[in-house]
Amino acid sequence: MGFVCLWGLLSGPEAKAQDPQFSQFFAAPLYTNPGFTGSTQKTRFGLNYRNQWPSLQANFTTYAAYADHYIDEYNSGVGLMLMSDNVPKAGLSSTSAYLSYAYQVRFSEDFMLRPGVQLGYVHQSANYGDLLFGDMIDPFTGEIGAGGEPLDFENRGFFDLGFGAVAFYKEFWAGLSASHLTQPNISTAVDGDDPLPIKYVYTMGYKFAFTKVDKHLRREYAFTPVMLYKNQGDFSQLDVGTYFTFEPLVVGLWYRGLPFKPVEGKSNHESFVALVGYSMHGFNFGYSYDYTISDLGIKSGGAHEISISYTLFLGDPRKPPKHMRKLPCPQF
Repeated sequence: MGFVCLWGLLSGPEAKAQDPQFSQFFAAPLYTNPGFTGSTQKTRFGLNYRNQWPSLQANFTTYAAYADHYIDEYNSGVGLMLMSDNVPKAGLSSTSAYLSYAYQVRFSEDFMLRPGVQLGYVHQSANYGDLLFGDMIDPFTGEIGAGGEPLDFENRGFFDLGFGAVAFYKEFWAGLSASHLTQPNISTAVDGDDPLPIKYVYTMGYKFAFTKVDKHLRREYAFTPVMLYKNQGDFSQLDVGTYFTFEPLVVGLWYRGLPFKPVEGKSNHESFVALVGYSMHGFNFGYSYDYTISDLGIKSGGAHEISISYTLFLGDPRKPPKHMRKLPCPQF
């Protein structure tokens, strides 16, 4: 699901919204959970791009950029995320900026908790001028006219608030986040009232890591099963799969859907996702493709996604080596 459900668009100026999604959810850490802010224990910069259903006119495109930094002396992570989500054919767009903060609590050498908070501002705009409605078509000639009265819509801006936390124990981690706690009004209709439902995201993973040391490089080999479950209003979704790391190569395969929760009597299968990436010396690149298995079919074009990030250490060089500071989350 993307930013706007298409049936909501075609029924009038009220848009039924859900949040953008990234198949490479760990490559969008601040978006997934503010508790991941500063989780590399270093400084990180990242970019995300997603093009969903490119073969359809009503496709979704999402861009995101983020940066976060870990302040060692205060056990704190700070971050900034910018995002733009667009449905060009429908004339809908959303631009947002978020600040995030996470505090790292270490209970023991093996157990750590990172609660976080995120505050942002969202501006959304609507322009339905390119949409075609039934009353715009002459039933006798088929010619397209001006139709009925023009749609009355307005742009909106609102503040947004979210919380989250991630717990780490050895090579295992689990997280929970809640976004849109104020349930802002996102209706594009003048005097409309359409509160954005709270989004809950649950994440979990375990990293089976094996390290190979040669004369020149310390390479990582790992098998990392992961899970993400999210719920927003009546919408829910499960992503489950695994990453394989043969540094510098990373490959991944996972399934998206909720087979035990059919929708209107139909099986709830959305897509299979395949990823290939490169990870070495702090640089990470990932490309993934969503193969659509829902009724929409592969003729929709699936979804293409690209992620790029770079991590560097700007702290005291006398601190423990970087592999000792690294948390077990995958980069993709």
